[in-house]
Amino acid sequence: IREYGYEHVTPTFLKDANKRFSASSAKNEANKKKQEKKKADEAKKKQEEQEKAARQKAEAEAAKTGVPVDSILAKQAQRQSNAKGQSQKKVDEKKNKGYAEEITLIPDSIIQITHNQKSNRIRVTAMDSTGHPYKLKYKKVDENTLKITRAPEDTTQIRLNVIALPKREEQKWYGMAQAGARFLMMLRNVSVSYRNTFNLALPGFLPDVGDMLGQKKVAGAFSPGMDFGFGLIGDSYIDKAKENRWLLMSDSVSTPATTSSTEDVQVKASLEPFTDLKIDLSMSRTDNHNKSIQYMYLGNPTTRSGSFNITTISLKTAFASNGNVNNGYYNKNFDKFQQYLDIYQQRVEQRYSGTPYPSNVGHTGTFNPENGTVSKYSSDVMVPAFLAAYTGGNPHRSSLDIFPSLAKMLPNWSVAYKGLSNLPFLRDHFKSVQLTHAYKSVYAVGSYNSYSSWIEAMESGGSMGYMLNTTTGTYVPSSMYDISTVSINESFSPLVGLNFTFNNDMTLKMEYRTTRVLTLSMTSAQLNETGSKDIVLGWGYKIADFKIASLFRGKSASQQQARNSKSKKKNSRDDDERDADGKRNAQNSTNSKNSRSNFAHSLNLRFDFSLRNQDAIKRDLQTSLSEATSGSKAIKTSAAIEYAMSRMVSMSLYYDRQRSQPLLSSSSYPTITQDFGMSMKFSLTR
Repeated sequence: IREYGYEHVTPTFLKDANKRFSASSAKNEANKKKQEKKKADEAKKKQEEQEKAARQKAEAEAAKTGVPVDSILAKQAQRQSNAKGQSQKKVDEKKNKGYAEEITLIPDSIIQITHNQKSNRIRVTAMDSTGHPYKLKYKKVDENTLKITRAPEDTTQIRLNVIALPKREEQKWYGMAQAGARFLMMLRNVSVSYRNTFNLALPGFLPDVGDMLGQKKVAGAFSPGMDFGFGLIGDSYIDKAKENRWLLMSDSVSTPATTSSTEDVQVKASLEPFTDLKIDLSMSRTDNHNKSIQYMYLGNPTTRSGSFNITTISLKTAFASNGNVNNGYYNKNFDKFQQYLDIYQQRVEQRYSGTPYPSNVGHTGTFNPENGTVSKYSSDVMVPAFLAAYTGGNPHRSSLDIFPSLAKMLPNWSVAYKGLSNLPFLRDHFKSVQLTHAYKSVYAVGSYNSYSSWIEAMESGGSMGYMLNTTTGTYVPSSMYDISTVSINESFSPLVGLNFTFNNDMTLKMEYRTTRVLTLSMTSAQLNETGSKDIVLGWGYKIADFKIASLFRGKSASQQQARNSKSKKKNSRDDDERDADGKRNAQNSTNSKNSRSNFAHSLNLRFDFSLRNQDAIKRDLQTSLSEATSGSKAIKTSAAIEYAMSRMVSMSLYYDRQRSQPLLSSSSYPTITQDFGMSMKFSLTR
């Protein structure tokens, strides 16, 4: 009492004491609630962290096994429940506690039951008052409600039981079925493109062109014809024009008619057999034909030319050793190629066996090898043997065609896998990790022309014939085409590649690439093999908002700016209530000005390093001699800095250095090339 200034208990004292006690109790209660709230927030945060870690672990496991993430999380929850001392049986009983109730079914009434099982997969059973099963018809309304749709004839008392069945995601077969279904449906999209073009240039055309669709009636027929006007013509149109006497048939026309046709097929497909794995397939075939037709002469003498390429697979011979100077650059594929020449010579010769000689070749009767046979080093023999040796074909069953059909078109591919990002160690240090691989192989006939002295064999359809051998003066079996070179261009770009993106958006690239070009020359009977192996490293970093002025700002200037900032904050707090409206107006004006001038001055840094080993070997089919003709080892480094000064102006600094060391000092010498400089780019369209 003395502490509060009173000498004895009075009503005023009791009133003041009651107020102080109430305030103290309220304060203690508030502190207690605050502590409870803090503990609840900490527990919630800890639970969220545990759930996040569990989900990340489940995602990593799902990337490996293909099992859904929800199924893995459910299994983890079961294991955690068991770890806490609860048996699996009790957990299942608690989970599938179910719903049970006695219900009276009344005729001509529909009853709606709320079972609160939170599942669309339920098992519903019913028993009548005698304990026998009762057949019940019902309909699911939602995951917590069902409706009994069939009413009995009489009032019936039943006991209804509703139990939630386990989710499909929690069952082992569901995860396996889902992974299997994804694999079966891995084909995501397919595109097929077919292009066929035909061009005709016909000089010496006599009739004039009319006004109506370019047609004019000449001798009772429209010229040049409705088929010509709508592009529905071919090589036979020249014969039609000759029959209608539309062409100038005399020696004064020296320019032949020319036709060109192109047939191009492109097939592309995308596959995703597993999560984060993408495979792109591509196939193509392009066939170009050109004809020069001397229609003014009897028989329409025709000269043919063109080019050809098709995708193939030469993977079986891609990694064979090319040998070295000590073993004469021995290569088992080239040795196999030489052995195949004899086999294919016999196969081509068998095609002519028993066929009659055409007229004007100087021979009568049927084909006789003693009068001249297929040359071992002709294109008819070397090209099929070359394809079989370097694509892994069977020399006794593979095709003899120099121009493979659509059925021989094989796919090339590129593969990208991002699942490595789910590994715990990589996930902590990298934003993304991508594994890449690509393969491409193309067989090409550079150019070809028809022999002017070629004579087609009877009933061969143009596949067989005879050509005049200028050395012996006799006709020998040969196809109609004079092919100078064919090639196989193969590349792994890359064979293995890794692309890393760090958490700070820094990028790192590592690749190993190989290429191989095989060029077969029919004129010299030689095979030129060129190969290269590259190791590529690349680093890049982009600073989104980099201001060069911040690099040249002194310490005193920074301190002065800090003091000014503190002073402004203090003044702002003092004057906040007096000039709030004025400050908001000024702030809005400043924000508007900043929005107009705001621009992220990005700084891009780039560094690349590559090491290339390149060599070329010439192999002679007739002498079996192999020798290195050229080669070099090149080291290239390049660095570049690009800075965006404004929306329209960017500046870059670059430096490139390449050092080349030849393998054969007799043909060349070491060289070093350096480039450096600065460039500015102006974009006036932004």
